[in-house]
Amino acid sequence: MALERMVYSILMFYIGRELRVRILIKQECLSTFHGSGIIPSKQSHFTVGIEDESVDVNHIESAFTLDVFQAHLFLCSLVEFIITVNLSLRLLAFMVDVDLLHCIYHFDGIDLPSNQGGETCWKLCELFASFAEDMVQSGRDNLSGCTSTHYKNLKDFLQPAKGTLEAPHIEWFPGYGCVIIIHKHLVQRQSSLNVTVLGLDAHVHVVHSGQDQYEFSSIAQTYAELHVGELVLSKKQKFLETFHILFKTASSRKGNERSAGGDRQGHQKTPAFIQAILIQALCDTKSTTENEDVLPRGGFTDVGQHTGGKARDTVFALVRSVCEWTMKRSFIQNSEFLCNELAYDAVMLHFHSFVLEDAIQAIENVLQNESSNLSLKSVSHLWSIMKVVCVTAARLSDHGHDLSVHYSKMKLAKAVIKKAQHQWHQNCSIQNTIELPRVSYRVPIVLVPSIVTFPTSGQATLADIKLLVKENIELIPTFPLDKDWTVSSAHEWANQLKSKSFSSSSTLSVYLHHIEQMFWRLSENHLVEPLDLLNLKKVADLLDIYRESVNHSFSQKSEARHVSSLHVRMRSIELLAAWLVYCIAFTATRASYPDVLEGYGVALRFQDLSHLVLQDEKHIVVLKRVVAFLGENHLGDEKEIFSMRSPQNWNSATFDMGRRYSKLFLSSTLEKEKEDAKHRVTSHWQEVQRKQDLASRLRIELSDLNHMFTRASNEYDVANRMNVLYEYQYQYQNTVNRTREKMNSAKSSVDVKKQEIENAEKAPPPVIQPLPSNDDKALVVLFFLYMSREFKILSRLSLVAQQLLVPKPWVSYCGGQDGIQKVDVAPFIAVKLKEVSWSQHYNDYQKCSYHTPRNHRTSDSQWLDISMHVEVPDKKDIGPRHVDNYSSRGDGIWYPDKNNVRLMWHGGSLNHDKLGIREEFNPFAIPPSFTGKEHVLNYSNSLLL
Repeated sequence: MALERMVYSILMFYIGRELRVRILIKQECLSTFHGSGIIPSKQSHFTVGIEDESVDVNHIESAFTLDVFQAHLFLCSLVEFIITVNLSLRLLAFMVDVDLLHCIYHFDGIDLPSNQGGETCWKLCELFASFAEDMVQSGRDNLSGCTSTHYKNLKDFLQPAKGTLEAPHIEWFPGYGCVIIIHKHLVQRQSSLNVTVLGLDAHVHVVHSGQDQYEFSSIAQTYAELHVGELVLSKKQKFLETFHILFKTASSRKGNERSAGGDRQGHQKTPAFIQAILIQALCDTKSTTENEDVLPRGGFTDVGQHTGGKARDTVFALVRSVCEWTMKRSFIQNSEFLCNELAYDAVMLHFHSFVLEDAIQAIENVLQNESSNLSLKSVSHLWSIMKVVCVTAARLSDHGHDLSVHYSKMKLAKAVIKKAQHQWHQNCSIQNTIELPRVSYRVPIVLVPSIVTFPTSGQATLADIKLLVKENIELIPTFPLDKDWTVSSAHEWANQLKSKSFSSSSTLSVYLHHIEQMFWRLSENHLVEPLDLLNLKKVADLLDIYRESVNHSFSQKSEARHVSSLHVRMRSIELLAAWLVYCIAFTATRASYPDVLEGYGVALRFQDLSHLVLQDEKHIVVLKRVVAFLGENHLGDEKEIFSMRSPQNWNSATFDMGRRYSKLFLSSTLEKEKEDAKHRVTSHWQEVQRKQDLASRLRIELSDLNHMFTRASNEYDVANRMNVLYEYQYQYQNTVNRTREKMNSAKSSVDVKKQEIENAEKAPPPVIQPLPSNDDKALVVLFFLYMSREFKILSRLSLVAQQLLVPKPWVSYCGGQDGIQKVDVAPFIAVKLKEVSWSQHYNDYQKCSYHTPRNHRTSDSQWLDISMHVEVPDKKDIGPRHVDNYSSRGDGIWYPDKNNVRLMWHGGSLNHDKLGIREEFNPFAIPPSFTGKEHVLNYSNSLLL
């Protein structure tokens, strides 16, 4: 009997909290339960029905008949079921509030909220009230300075305000971005109430520089507290009724009537609109005649739904503003504690932690019941809540708060979330696992094709043999080097067969051999007779095609013993071809610009070719031609052009030759650049003078505004004293309000004017000139920015040819006394100086806020670039910082004259020529002990094998 009574009590406890259940007991069962006094005796049968539609209990029949023993078993099983349902309902309660929490945390995978419902505001208020009650009971706030009294005041303020006409009274208008609060002030008369509007987006005006003049912007920071007036308690009901009538009339305005232009009240979705109607309702309440429409003020964002978008979500921002306002009000009433600027951040940290802990507790309860199913999406929402907690805690931690307790809680919460996700993945894995049936498998039948017989050599005809040869022979690329061949036809042939030649090593070998023959034929005449620009460009392209094909040949793996020596020979032929094309380019460029290159020589030394491994007589003949050409045209180290062998400065051979070129061909460009530089200086000086005059005028205006503020402050003090003297009569209260607004307006004008003066006194942006002021240095830079195609080809080939002396790969066996030790070549040639590309500097500072050239000039990118030695200084370090310290046109102007210049190389057009990702290096810095040694040693080893 005791057992049945206990079971039934437990059942009724869970049913009463979570479900609504109808229980009727069969007549013969009354003898068991009737004596307990719990079950009425008039019922004739036993029926169970679940009325809560949110719980799926279809496995329970709607009506059935039980005897005593069956009833006992049923109650026990039903209690166990409802305990399980209770745990699920706790998680379900968290999921039901996802829409509400989404207004706060903006969960991933859900559209951004656009909720403007007053009911949602009350739900959030209830959540904050629950939080405040929890804080009152725990008393654990050691961050914000808030006590249990403050949280009790918050709870007491939020809970009674719904649907009551007593103070406090809260009425939400999220569709207008505001909330109406009718409340009593600490020092207010007993029969009076304050009417206040809290609106979103209190804007602050800031001054900043625009394109041509100073501009004003408005930035929204915190909430705005709009004072409406005082209300007698007995007229509160009439005031609210009048307000709702006026609001209904005003909110019915549509279309063009919504505009507040032309001295109309309009219908704007702003807090100022609600304030205007409240002021009008307050005036109508106090007077017997109907007053004119009160016009709303500006400065607020319209939160309504606009064309092409959704309405702004305002509910959480409003509730949060009310809570912050209430907490600040509580601090004012309780003088034992002082409110600091981070107090509300600490309160919100406790609030978000409260929400997170409640959700974590629900997850832990579900995890303890293995039969419950978790939703991965609901668990993932906890990460969004945790992110908000961490961001809020970070701000407090930056100001020295001890957050070790919150950190420990976050670690525990993280562990619970990961455990829940792990359980969800395990459940999904179990549900989606497919077990194959344990049966024997039949081996499929294998069909073997019949043997095909082929004719023997005696049976094959000539036509069969030709067909067989045609089907099996590889493509053999051929190019007729007869007397009619041209560079253009050779270039076209090489481009067409490039991809096909990679099909096999034999095809690639024949393809490379044909291109080599083209180079050798060019060496017969064009080391003396120059090529024109079109053919020179095609020869340079042909060299790139050849080198790319050679590199593809090196990438093919082979175990043949002769491959090592073959690679050495191919590398030597590649180097010879590159040096030959360089010599052909030097001849063509010198023929096109004889006056420019007079007195300047080649950058390559023929002595570096002494380690080449060449066997064919034709290769040796071409080598002798190249050596003879380099020996004849090398005029000493100080006359090498496009060479990085010696330290470089403005007077190096390359830059001196470039200066000579620019004087002949780029003098008109220099004059345009000097004219543009003069315009920048003039415009900058005009801006300096404008700011100096503006600052002087603003200081005079500030003096006048300070006098106005002092006068307004005195008037407010007098009105305030009169108001106290005459016991806060209505006419004196209006005077106080008017003088207060006048004083605040004067103070705001003073602050704005101070900001204007501060901006006016700031120095204007400096002028960074793209070219040096010295003509000789500017001509050098212009040469590298606008050099002709012949010099572009020659400069690139000079560095590419020299780079082929560097062992490949970068880590090779070419070190030590015998040249066989493994060494990394990169550190020997890497350049560790700061890269400041002059072409990038020129392109960046061609135009500025002071002057933009009519015809914008942009330099082409070069493979061989020039770099400054020092970066451009920061703009704040150029010229005076205060506008009054400018005394001449040269102040605030920076020229790159003091910067020295050097060549800068990152590798050629092929990827395998580069050292890392855009790393600068100097191929002329390769030690002589490394040059070519790997070729000789590898070749010698191949002969020994």
